[in-house]
Amino acid sequence: MYILPQALLAKVPEDLPPEAAVLAEVMSVPYCAFEKSMSPYPLGKDGFGPGDTVVILGAGPLGVCHGVMAKISGAGEVIVVGAPESRLRLAKVLCADHVLDIDKIRKPEDRIQEVLSLTQNRGADLVAECAGDPDAVSQGLDMLRVGGTLIVTGNYIDMGPTSINPQKQILSKSARIIGVNGQTAASYAASLRLVKRFRQTIPIEKMLTHKFKIDEAELGLKTAIGMESMEVGFAP
Repeated sequence: MYILPQALLAKVPEDLPPEAAVLAEVMSVPYCAFEKSMSPYPLGKDGFGPGDTVVILGAGPLGVCHGVMAKISGAGEVIVVGAPESRLRLAKVLCADHVLDIDKIRKPEDRIQEVLSLTQNRGADLVAECAGDPDAVSQGLDMLRVGGTLIVTGNYIDMGPTSINPQKQILSKSARIIGVNGQTAASYAASLRLVKRFRQTIPIEKMLTHKFKIDEAELGLKTAIGMESMEVGFAP
């Protein structure tokens, strides 16, 4: 690989194993998301702060990494909503205090009620949409408390529209919505430092399921595609 002069690079710490370092790119997304969500006006209690309750919609790699970043950033409780059950078990190991299985709680209104029950009917301080489903955005707004923040990272490509009531779900709640569509150069290095700092208590490398040699790259891609086709998405 030829690297252009003056290119920005993030050096992997020597004592950070590849199994953890390889997740720096995924972790850089929630790093940017939580950085944006932290409020410059703490007295108004907008944005994210220590001890806050966070709901993660989606139990894939992006969702679990958002849960990990929430814990690193001082979240009080993390609730992960998604499927399949194997991913929810991993979320419990790495970040989740509570999990809601969408294969068992199929109706969106029931999941919203579960979140309200877990938050003493206040709603979550912050909801991160990591499901890649437009309907998750609307459901996330219903899970927010008044003055809460919704992060949208999962709908990275156009997945179509969803139905939102602007007055009820946004205006009356004074909701703040943050879209994160990329990472900053500094976020990679910061993610590596955080993974190194917290991997003893949050073994993020447990997210890895397979390892391939460089000459098995094609097999690795086909395996990943096959696994993706078997996974359960965020049910509307």
